[in-house]
Amino acid sequence: MALRFLLIVRQKNQEFFLNNKYIGTTPYYGIFEPGDYILTISKAGYETKELRSQFTENGINKYYVELNETKKSWLVY
Repeated sequence: MALRFLLIVRQKNQEFFLNNKYIGTTPYYGIFEPGDYILTISKAGYETKELRSQFTENGINKYYVELNETKKSWLVY
């Protein structure tokens, strides 16, 4: 039985991977089979976030994620 999945990231157009397979960009709504998954959200200039999740048949699986901007470091000689 397939189930509903919703992923919302505060910063739009983040790349979304499921078990290391590119799925699309956020916000994302899709239908997947129940099971264990690794969600990866990334975008240049932001820290990548990886979440281990178990999709269940109990309603919609919702995730709200906020990525932090990467800190820019300057080299001074």
